[in-house]
Amino acid sequence: LGEHIIFAAKATDAALGGRTAEFATHGDLLNKNRTDLGDMIGAAWTFGSTERTSLSRAASRWRSPTTARQSMTS
Repeated sequence: LGEHIIFAAKATDAALGGRTAEFATHGDLLNKNRTDLGDMIGAAWTFGSTERTSLSRAASRWRSPTTARQSMTS
């Protein structure tokens, strides 16, 4: 989780500084880390299909603000 916070801070700093290439790099790292965190959380529990669907919906909602921030800086 600490790594995720660092990636988010670096991506935000690059976006605010207008450093598009750096923002894209940190944004990609942030998205991969988000996926890895979701996989680790999912592996910690045995989910039934209903819970898996709910987790997938939550991940989609989490992904949306990241995508929106990337759009704003492009």
